[in-house]
Amino acid sequence: MFQIKSILMFTALAFVFLGCSSEPTIKKGDKLVVQEKLERELAETVWDDPSYSDAFNTEIPQGTVLQVVVTPTTGQRTIEVIPVEVNGNKDEETITNFFVPEHIRNKDGFKSYSFSIKKEYMGKQIKKAE
Repeated sequence: MFQIKSILMFTALAFVFLGCSSEPTIKKGDKLVVQEKLERELAETVWDDPSYSDAFNTEIPQGTVLQVVVTPTTGQRTIEVIPVEVNGNKDEETITNFFVPEHIRNKDGFKSYSFSIKKEYMGKQIKKAE
């Protein structure tokens, strides 16, 4: 009898610590909505020449819709996203022009960019779109 109680207790504790989380499951393709302005977020750029890199800091306004680019792994502290809507606009070029400084986006070889936002923002500054 003691052994059964021990197994049940261990199973319940494992569920609480490993399987029960208030944080929503995030996966590639999910959309996240910015609930309050994110200041000085770092964006990394992608270039034709993979040996070249660049980055910039910018503000992500409230209401911006972000799409998850890569499913975060367990323990990962950031979520890689790209903006797919800003200020009600869904046009990719307009969104790129809004976020990426002109001297970067007009440089030969620029392809794209993404943000690595903190996972701790979930449920506070960012929520999963329904």
